[in-house]
Amino acid sequence: MLSSCSAIIGTTPQKPGIFEVQSPSLKKEGDAETILTFLKKTNCQLKSFKGTGTLRFYNNGINQSTRIAWAGLFPDKIRMEILSTAGQPYISIAGNGKKVYFLFHHNKKFYKKSFNADLNKIISIPVKITHIIELLSGRIPVSEYTNVFLLTKNRRSDVSTLVLEKKSWGKKNGKTVEKIFFDPKTKIVQHIEFINSKGSVEYSAAFDEIQKIKDYNIPAGFLISDNDASVHLDIDKYWADVPIELSIFELTQ
Repeated sequence: MLSSCSAIIGTTPQKPGIFEVQSPSLKKEGDAETILTFLKKTNCQLKSFKGTGTLRFYNNGINQSTRIAWAGLFPDKIRMEILSTAGQPYISIAGNGKKVYFLFHHNKKFYKKSFNADLNKIISIPVKITHIIELLSGRIPVSEYTNVFLLTKNRRSDVSTLVLEKKSWGKKNGKTVEKIFFDPKTKIVQHIEFINSKGSVEYSAAFDEIQKIKDYNIPAGFLISDNDASVHLDIDKYWADVPIELSIFELTQ
């Protein structure tokens, strides 16, 4: 499957912004933990998945698109093959739960990093590998937190916000925040923001329309962005509950 990435034609990207979640109706702000529990259960039975799609990059006024194929085992194994804009193999990425491997085919450079590494040097956005696995498996990334609370909608907005805070202690006290924006009536998550301890948005994720794959709700794509760059994945082929060889999650020089 991974080697056949260049043979599949991409489709037109859909409008970002929605991801369906099976959450209860809101009655009080104490529902925050209940909502979070339902978010964590999204596609909880999905373990193995494969897919192909089109990546569209926007950075410093430059727009590029290319093909991508992936295979994963939730929660901590992923393989991605990204082609160059000319359709040639550009980069292979593999994660086995302990390390993440990067192989650049054009110059034969090989890197190995801790599994918690981000993809900032690849797509110019500091998104974590673990979040990529969650997004590709149709889950909502949920950060570690010490406090969670719900901001209900006001008259100017139909959106409620679930806020996850994690306080850090040391020489400089601070906190990281994840915000999950959703419509309490339709129970649809619109987008997510990840905010660092300095109060700046590191990146956000917005979801395309939902497609039904077996019994799972899988987004037709998603948009990841920060203040400088954005990457949109348009998914055109997706397979769930498929056999995957563990060997593909390792890369060597």
